[in-house]
Amino acid sequence: MMTRLAPIQHEWRPKDLVGGHPALNFANTVSGWGTDYEDWLTDYAGLARWAQVSRLIGADEHRQATRMAAVNPAAAERVYAEMAELRLAFIRTLHAILERRNTTAADVATIDRWVKTSAMAFELQESAGAFFNEWKASVSALEKPLLSAGGVIGRFLFDADFKKLKLCALPTCGWLFIDVSKNSRRRWCDMSVCGNLAKARRFQARRRV
Repeated sequence: MMTRLAPIQHEWRPKDLVGGHPALNFANTVSGWGTDYEDWLTDYAGLARWAQVSRLIGADEHRQATRMAAVNPAAAERVYAEMAELRLAFIRTLHAILERRNTTAADVATIDRWVKTSAMAFELQESAGAFFNEWKASVSALEKPLLSAGGVIGRFLFDADFKKLKLCALPTCGWLFIDVSKNSRRRWCDMSVCGNLAKARRFQARRRV
């Protein structure tokens, strides 16, 4: 199983979010599962940026989180370390589901802790007859990216049709996605990237024969 991740500097953009669910996009911040492991969230700034691009926090919350991280880098590092623990527990759980293996009690406990912590960070509010969840005033902007990740993981695990959960067919990718294609025949996380790369490799292999 994974021992270390090679840090990869990556500027997250909406086109990177190909998993079909924010929770899978969170898992997809690790690449190359089973071959060369890469971490595409190398620090707290990357986590905050990813959360903004994923629309889990807003632009104002992103600015607040970034300012707080600069003022208190030790606290930001703690949040980042907790994110990394949750992320690997979630990825291992997803692979257990894909491979029809039992999940581990430790991973489920880690996920459960953050799902519960995320739920406790919100409160029900009402305005003009409409009800909605809002962050509690006591919640630090520094923790919102991690808490948001815990929340979407919980919603995914509660609601997902795991029969549609797939792993990209490119061996060096490792990204996960929900296949909602007709006849469930989607093979690649992103046809324009992994699909075309696989086609190019097949073409080169045929030319060498």
